[in-house]
Amino acid sequence: MFSPVITNVTYINNTAQYGPNIASYPIKVKVYNAASDDIIFNNFGSGIRITEPISLALVDHFDNIMVLDNASQISIISSASHLITGTNVRRVTSGVATFDDLVFISSPGASGVEFPISSKSIDSEVVQADMTHS
Repeated sequence: MFSPVITNVTYINNTAQYGPNIASYPIKVKVYNAASDDIIFNNFGSGIRITEPISLALVDHFDNIMVLDNASQISIISSASHLITGTNVRRVTSGVATFDDLVFISSPGASGVEFPISSKSIDSEVVQADMTHS
């Protein structure tokens, strides 16, 4: 799949499933309403419940949130050595999933611990093919 090159076009009252004007398929999960895509907890103790909800959005190639999507899910993934308690899979509402009952657990003294975020609605093969042809 290729992204279109569009010039001298004016959109009027146009909407699409994944956002306004022009849109494509979902390619990533990002932090909703944040300057950065990274969620960083500094000096955060293992086993402590998060106090602020984490909101994540499905976005397309043009960084539009999938505003009409109320069916996809976003997951925060644990591993054998780094666990999550609470609901780590959420369905999106208007393209956004909010996690508000999580506890991240890791080994004592661990630093730089990462918990990957994913969504089955992102087709990594299509995204990779698009990036190769960009």
